[in-house]
Amino acid sequence: VVVDLVNFGQDAHDLVLQRVGGGKRLSAPVLQPGAHEQLDARLARGTYQLFCSLPGHAKLGMRAILVVR
Repeated sequence: VVVDLVNFGQDAHDLVLQRVGGGKRLSAPVLQPGAHEQLDARLARGTYQLFCSLPGHAKLGMRAILVVR
């Protein structure tokens, strides 16, 4: 899977991808507004969380679920 992170916002953001229940954690660095980064990974079947790990950002809705089948 290739996950594109493009920061269209006005604040810095990062991206963490982690399998639900633990396991390997992939992350993109903190990106300033207008910056772009890619995460390229081979993922096993399962459910993964994607979220911004900066304080309070996930609570503000900067999170998603990815299901690999």
